[in-house]
Amino acid sequence: MMSTELGELTQTVNKSFLNLTLDLRYDDPGDPNRFFFRSDHYNYARKGIPIIFFFDGVHEDYHQLGDQQTRSIMKRCKR
Repeated sequence: MMSTELGELTQTVNKSFLNLTLDLRYDDPGDPNRFFFRSDHYNYARKGIPIIFFFDGVHEDYHQLGDQQTRSIMKRCKR
């Protein structure tokens, strides 16, 4: 399901230009957290559309079950 060609291209470009340390553990289909499968990217990948899944881990702003809508932009969206 995950694109190995796009993964290889990402690694090559990174090594050539950015040289960032990429942690690939979340790309593992066996990741117990299943972040990839819960991402917006998943539905594209399962249809064969190559994607790159960058995830910076769980942090203060990561979605949780008890999230409250405190940073909403709805006021700006209303006409």
